Amino acid sequence: MKRINTTMNHEFVHIATLDAANSRDKFYRSVFGKVAEASENPLTMIYSFLTTPRRASPRWYREGIAVYLETWMAGGIGRAMGGFDENGF
Repeated sequence: MKRINTTMNHEFVHIATLDAANSRDKFYRSVFGKVAEASENPLTMIYSFLTTPRRASPRWYREGIAVYLETWMAGGIGRAMGGFDENGF
């Protein structure tokens, strides 16, 4: 049960950080739609960045915030804190 809770917290952070659109995203989505990158057309990278900019962020950034908040929501028990941090706090 604890593993399911941890996984759900982790995935919820991905949903909250990647799926929420701000006003700029909504404007470009109303003009272009939600554009996905396609290797056949390199210009889709630009349109994709305008409509879904958080997908272009590095993976370490997206996973880092998810692991940090997963640990925080579990009361400090998780993968974000190593042995030194757990001994210090």
